[in-house]
Amino acid sequence: MLAPVPPAPRRVKSWDEARALVRERSTDLRGAQAGVERASGRWRQALSVLLPHARTQVAVAQDLLNPTLAPGVLPGTAGEGRTATRPAVTLTTTLTQSLVDVSAWRGLSSAREAEASAVASLQDTRRRLVLGLAQALVATVAAERAAEMNRVGLLRALERAALTQRAFELGAGNPLDVVRVQQDVAVARGALVAGDEQLRRTREALGLALGFGEPLGVDPSFDLRGLVDDTRRDCAALENLDERADLVAAAALRVSERWHGRAGARRWPRPW
Repeated sequence: MLAPVPPAPRRVKSWDEARALVRERSTDLRGAQAGVERASGRWRQALSVLLPHARTQVAVAQDLLNPTLAPGVLPGTAGEGRTATRPAVTLTTTLTQSLVDVSAWRGLSSAREAEASAVASLQDTRRRLVLGLAQALVATVAAERAAEMNRVGLLRALERAALTQRAFELGAGNPLDVVRVQQDVAVARGALVAGDEQLRRTREALGLALGFGEPLGVDPSFDLRGLVDDTRRDCAALENLDERADLVAAAALRVSERWHGRAGARRWPRPW
């Protein structure tokens, strides 16, 4: 039991490495990024309805039944003396622009709100991932230190038990002291087993946080000061509580109200 816990198959050496693994392997982060791209695409679709629409048509006419017939006009008909073009090419270009379209404007506003909500959701997802990663790293480091301390505590308890037993055999002790130190050894063993189990759990939690299906450990040279400095740099104080990313992302009711207004505006006339 005094043997140290075997090291994890893979260890995290720095805070930057841990953040890079989260960005690379997190499915939640990819889902949030896809939501931003989807909301941006819907905003472009809503904007396209309000932009001018240009349409160009090209028509080509060719007499396939009489390909050898010379171009021209039959004598005695209207336009006699004029030469026709072969093949006949017609180019038509049309440009349309809506003057008033309340439904389209409401749709654009709704798409803009949805995009802002998706961006805020992405920021909140990043914040929660960084928070969970920091907690997993700190818990793993603390569990590894606790496992080392439990082994030292068991070793000291065994040494005290051996000394007390020897003193009792030499007649310098009493049975009560022997029972007491044996209880201390049992408690130290229980603490060691519980600490090792907690260490395995924290390693598994760290592996899941980083997107791996195996336990991950923390390198002894890992410096937690990088985590603190990075958190202080990224976490800036907000002037207004309503600007929190999680609150902005949760404002789905406002987006739904705008989409409802767009649906109601479809009944209005749309002059062109």
